[in-house]
Amino acid sequence: MEPVLNVTLPFFAVIACGFVAGRTGFLGPGAVRSLNAFVFYFALPALLIRSLANQPIKEIIDLSFVAAWALSGVLMFVVIAIVVKLAFRKSAGQAAILAQCGAAGNIVFLGFPMLIALVGDWATAPVALVASVDVVILMPIAIIMLEASRGEATHWLGSLLQVMRTMVVHPIIISIAAGLGLSLLEIPFNVPVDSFLEILGAAAAPGALFALGAFLGVNPKGGGLTAVAVVTLLKLFAYPALVWIAMTMVFDVNAQWAMVGTLLAALPTAQYVFIFAERYETYTAHAAAAINVTTALAVVTFSALAVQMAG
Repeated sequence: MEPVLNVTLPFFAVIACGFVAGRTGFLGPGAVRSLNAFVFYFALPALLIRSLANQPIKEIIDLSFVAAWALSGVLMFVVIAIVVKLAFRKSAGQAAILAQCGAAGNIVFLGFPMLIALVGDWATAPVALVASVDVVILMPIAIIMLEASRGEATHWLGSLLQVMRTMVVHPIIISIAAGLGLSLLEIPFNVPVDSFLEILGAAAAPGALFALGAFLGVNPKGGGLTAVAVVTLLKLFAYPALVWIAMTMVFDVNAQWAMVGTLLAALPTAQYVFIFAERYETYTAHAAAAINVTTALAVVTFSALAVQMAG
């Protein structure tokens, strides 16, 4: 138990520091956006490229892991969306936001640093695959539903084109593709390049955690407590259980990778859900509340699950 808590608790403490900085105004919204941009466009790509390039390609790609994660994510998203749309008679856009709250975890800003610290650099591979699946599959489904909720048929084509553009220029996707390419071609880094990527990538973990906390501090507490309570239970408890079942009972996933997948499913709701909600002016308060509540509770739920799986 102690080794796991020695990793998770300091991570959440850094998030708390960022939260205080954002809530007290020490870092304003502009500074938080700049910090997010540094992590997203510079630090994390450096970490990904270096970690993936230094691993053999055969140890990075696991199709059964990808299939299990994709199946679980789509199933969770679709079930929540259908219930919200049909049972509660909400719009497609509202259903998309709540479905993301329950199925989209904070893989980029919390998953990468947390899992690498917990199990080692090899975790970069499964985490990168999860991030890719979420960007390529779940995010496009949500965008299409949000565009469709505007009620104009012409938005469908525009949304599809927007999805394609997003995937092509997404820094995480580009970084993963670059790392995989270097691994496949077995191209080694010379010392200056390797040192550069190591130094820049080292800023990813503290930067991402502090940026996450600051993001929570500057954004509203939110509302829609009943809906948020339901998606919180689904995100922190049902989703990890679903992923574990898919990886251990449906697909024959390596035990270590199945552990990483289950822990990734237990992460709190991703920040980008709030950004989507703001952009489409849909359930902004619900998204903010879901991110705040799941992140706060994950201090206990994620740590407890990590301790259990490590034991």
